[in-house]
Amino acid sequence: MFVLIFYFLVPIPTIISRRLSGSYDSASNACVELCIFLTTGIVVSCIALPIVLAHKGTIEPGACALVTSGSVVVFLTILGYFFVFNDDDMDYSQW
Repeated sequence: MFVLIFYFLVPIPTIISRRLSGSYDSASNACVELCIFLTTGIVVSCIALPIVLAHKGTIEPGACALVTSGSVVVFLTILGYFFVFNDDDMDYSQW
């Protein structure tokens, strides 16, 4: 259940950086780089948490495999969403 927190936190830095910077196509931007770093840290934490819990014996290895595979599916879905809806004409100020 702790992994659900990461599922809700993952898109937040990307949404913030897209709203503040406009797009990822420009030259290196500190806000974009920070948000990519934070997103990567959240994804790695979400995948590593079940592995650490299985290593300590808190959860079973089968549960760890199911949670990790589910996390991969969820994060690939989020990534696919941002690839499909990567429309630069979308105005985020309406949010």
